[in-house]
Amino acid sequence: MPDKVFNTSFEISLRLLLLLREFGEPESLDRIFAGDFITTYGKDFGVSSYNLNGDNNYLFSEFVSRRELVKNALKDGALQNYFRLVNGRQGILYGISEEGKSLAEKLQSEYANEYKTIARGTVMAIKNKDDHAVLLEINRILSSTLEGASAT
Repeated sequence: MPDKVFNTSFEISLRLLLLLREFGEPESLDRIFAGDFITTYGKDFGVSSYNLNGDNNYLFSEFVSRRELVKNALKDGALQNYFRLVNGRQGILYGISEEGKSLAEKLQSEYANEYKTIARGTVMAIKNKDDHAVLLEINRILSSTLEGASAT
């Protein structure tokens, strides 16, 4: 196990396994990235009463950097056979493999259980929106958060 676990490809890939189980079908990089961001900051997006990773004044900068982290976690997880790649109409989609499902079932910590619960709410909140609409909504919320922070 790596010495540094938080915000590593390893940690993020574990969250993505849980998220993809909730989606139930392969999804685009942007939908997975957005879903993970919304799930970890559920309070800010109205899908939870708290933020799994705590309150954060730097959401916008984390949002910008997290997409690349998610992309790398999906790539690393695919190399370990936890994720499978699927050709979709819009490009590459990422699904969870049987090995990934098996590993996800073993993730039973308090954090993992809370993540799964909030991820269900996230999936319900974005299921009828296309990726572009979800990303615009995140940007709108982050912009209002920035405006609120600069007003104080």
